[in-house]
Amino acid sequence: MGLGILTLVTLWTPALLRLSGMPGTDTAFVVAFNGLGAVIGQSSAGRLIQRFGILPVLLPGFLLGAAATVGLGFAASSVALAATFVGLVGLFLGFGTAGAIALAAIIYPTPIRSTGVGWGMAMGRFDQIVAPFIAGALLGAGWTADRIMLVIAGGGLIAAVFVMLFRAWFARQKVGMQATWPSGTASLPA
Repeated sequence: MGLGILTLVTLWTPALLRLSGMPGTDTAFVVAFNGLGAVIGQSSAGRLIQRFGILPVLLPGFLLGAAATVGLGFAASSVALAATFVGLVGLFLGFGTAGAIALAAIIYPTPIRSTGVGWGMAMGRFDQIVAPFIAGALLGAGWTADRIMLVIAGGGLIAAVFVMLFRAWFARQKVGMQATWPSGTASLPA
């Protein structure tokens, strides 16, 4: 879900911002902050996951990413606000996407780990195809930027729900993940 939102923000934000009256030159400036936020989020996710565990990083990442996506829809008329929200989308969903890959690498047993991670990445890529189609259909139907971003933010909420389901599943299974991590680092919470 996070990869789809990140792709959508990169591809559709200029059109949505122009729809709200922002000049095209300003939209390019705004979209650059998505990449900046994503680099910071994805590069710091590993350290945060190591310190706090995967699930405590994923849940706020997806929830705050969804909130920033909604904020982007309502801040579309201001260059500074739009750039801030686009950067926050990249930052928080960067945490979420990097953490989701790490989660996939941990939950699958070694003999099928590459297949499991591959399928997880394939589903993320599939969402990168579907999310822009949804935004295009909504834009074609005459929806405004704020409404489209509300719908797209639903992807972050869906991802957060699945993080909570994973947490419940791990607690129920009492999966001991400490052996998977190098000694002295955080594991998945029980």
